[in-house]
Amino acid sequence: MAILLRAHADIEIIGEVGSVAEARVSLAEEQPDLIFLDVEMPKADGFALKDSIADETRTIFVTAYAEYAAQAFDVQALDYLLKPVRPARLAEALDRARTACQSKAPLQTSIILRDQKKDIVVALENILALEAEGDYTRFLLQGRAPLLGTQNLGAYQQELPEAQFVRVSRSLIVNVERIDSLDVLSRDSSELHLKGLDQVILLKRAGTQVLRALLKELS
Repeated sequence: MAILLRAHADIEIIGEVGSVAEARVSLAEEQPDLIFLDVEMPKADGFALKDSIADETRTIFVTAYAEYAAQAFDVQALDYLLKPVRPARLAEALDRARTACQSKAPLQTSIILRDQKKDIVVALENILALEAEGDYTRFLLQGRAPLLGTQNLGAYQQELPEAQFVRVSRSLIVNVERIDSLDVLSRDSSELHLKGLDQVILLKRAGTQVLRALLKELS
């Protein structure tokens, strides 16, 4: 199977195992997007792994026995390949896997903030804005006091969905879903009002231009 998979440049093989026990360890450590699972394995069959496979991991069963097909689809297998696997049939299964991985990718709904005392899970919808504070980041939140995250603003920018959280200046990221209004005071300054935030955020020229362009695009 590994030899056949190497013909597909977008497929990265991150491991091969020979038993159910090894597979459990590999699944926990690697958390792959897709696995090819042989039904016939030493001491236990591939179906014994069903409780170890994460919901986000797609499974394609591989076996020499067609009679396992019904059982494979009962555990929501993506596809079922009979040995010897033909390259054309593998390509078809991979196309199905690519579509499934794209359409069923889990949506990010929260972020873990590590402050100086503990880890806190914060829903993205409750994050109004992020402000740089030296090497740290201050999170302005709905319904609670601001939190100081231990990473810099750029690090959090990489963790947040870019369509929802836009960096409007070197020191500010805004949740675009929370924008209420932008009051332009002059060519070089404006006031940003966010839903759920009492304070007004003052923007300089660069931030004003970015937000004006963004609001025009969203309107």
